[in-house]
Amino acid sequence: MKAKKRQQQAFALSRIAPEWEAIFWTRIIKNVFSLQRRIDKAIRAGNRQKARVLQRMLDHSLGTKALAVMAQIEQDNKMRSAG
Repeated sequence: MKAKKRQQQAFALSRIAPEWEAIFWTRIIKNVFSLQRRIDKAIRAGNRQKARVLQRMLDHSLGTKALAVMAQIEQDNKMRSAG
């Protein structure tokens, strides 16, 4: 049952996932950094519950995942280059 559900979720994500080149990277970077700033601000204000909610939003956002993949790809490309 769980395997079938995972397959359905993966299929759904692949259908709605935009093309890699069509992603607005500047907007994603701005949104991710904005969330990070809001988390920092909430922690400094002592609002731990708000920080947890924002961390969950950050962890589950598609933009964060896309940025992580992009960073990994860039790191791999740097490792493969000569010098």
